[in-house]
Amino acid sequence: MAGRVKRLVRLFLILLVLYFVIAAVFLRFFVERIAVAKATWTAEMSSEPQVSFPEVQGRHLFARVLGNGGSGCVAIFPGRHGPSAVYEQAVVPQLLRRDLRVYLIAYPGQFGSDSAAPLGELRSLAGAAIEQVARECSSPKLVIVGRSLGSMIAAYAAQRGHAAGLVLESTSPRFSTFLRTNLRARWYLWPLVLLPVQRLLKEDYSLNAALTGIHRPVVIFQGTKDELTPISDLATESFPQNVKVISVENATHSNTFSLALPQYVATILDMLSQASAP
Repeated sequence: MAGRVKRLVRLFLILLVLYFVIAAVFLRFFVERIAVAKATWTAEMSSEPQVSFPEVQGRHLFARVLGNGGSGCVAIFPGRHGPSAVYEQAVVPQLLRRDLRVYLIAYPGQFGSDSAAPLGELRSLAGAAIEQVARECSSPKLVIVGRSLGSMIAAYAAQRGHAAGLVLESTSPRFSTFLRTNLRARWYLWPLVLLPVQRLLKEDYSLNAALTGIHRPVVIFQGTKDELTPISDLATESFPQNVKVISVENATHSNTFSLALPQYVATILDMLSQASAP
């Protein structure tokens, strides 16, 4: 009996070690490649005017383009799951009524035959896209918007485009923080928070680092009941003075933009207005 118990204990320890080793390898070499999930465009999305941006290592971003842009442009980077019909139905009509051109960006792997791109490539792809959008929109009459993981991508992209401002929503200050929160949310992954996630990553993408050197206004909308990207995580960072965090009461990760819609749209319009002022 004692020998059987020892074998079971030994097997458990071996499996436990494998559990952590496999997770560490995954974090080091593969997590960036699944950060952005696959998504399917609806027939309505596919029928809308589209623009393709410059390639980086054989991949490129697409955007659906709506509106004329007589009063400026808005480039929207979605969350990891790609275009959100709920978001677009709430926000985009408000922008189109103000005679804005809206670029609804999608990531590789979410359209056509492109494969998904790791975050490092997405940073370059997004930067190239914003450079093109800025040329088309008579920069700086351009506001860059990012949601959830798209906030990090938008912030890095803003380094390469002279935008009027940057509006972020439901964001995390670091990629490692985002991963840790996701690990804690699942009981079978919770023990992995014991790993040195930040050191295991090839690069720990940082919102603070991305915003360094961006002197235009940056506004972050964050829900007080957001469990996926808690507002308390932002308090751990010391952002530049041009960054303003707006807490949205009772908002979760999925409805922050909805509960803050009037202020959300007004912030975008104010940035464009300030950029147009002499």
